[in-house]
Amino acid sequence: DTPGDPNFQTEGQIALHALDAAVLVVSAADGAKVGTERMWRTAAELGMPVLAFANGLDRDRADFGAALESLAKIGARPIALALPIGSGAAFTGVVDLLAMRAVTEAGTGEIPAALADAAREARAHLVEAVAECDDILLEHYLETGELDEDEMRRGLVAGVRAAKLVPVFPGSAAKAIGVEP
Repeated sequence: DTPGDPNFQTEGQIALHALDAAVLVVSAADGAKVGTERMWRTAAELGMPVLAFANGLDRDRADFGAALESLAKIGARPIALALPIGSGAAFTGVVDLLAMRAVTEAGTGEIPAALADAAREARAHLVEAVAECDDILLEHYLETGELDEDEMRRGLVAGVRAAKLVPVFPGSAAKAIGVEP
């Protein structure tokens, strides 16, 4: 995560050559900007595995869905690994889609009822995307319609290493919400 000033982007792009993977930070309020796109392109040209963190969900105008769309527009294949619980001042935690649990300052617990349907839908989309990254998992998914958490983790690792997926985590670095997952 280099500062937004273009003077630092070249240093960030050079540093990517020494790394095994990268975490691309995208604004949840503004989406992928020019600097985000440059860093994405450099990582993609290097065939580097990339994870993304949609930061600032505690800010006004934060929109996790729009942040995902902005990543897709720059050529990434983003897939949500968690959903935000609330937005702006009401952002209190995330729903971990692998474990299907809520993670808040109070700890882990049940997914809020208001997000249960969205979590199931996002989990189904995640399972499908992960299954498409591995032939064995795809076969198992087509037979059973589901993958367990261990299969999901294996598939995610394979998909990220092959640069087929960009897992995206929502959160707020300033308030340390969503950082743990």
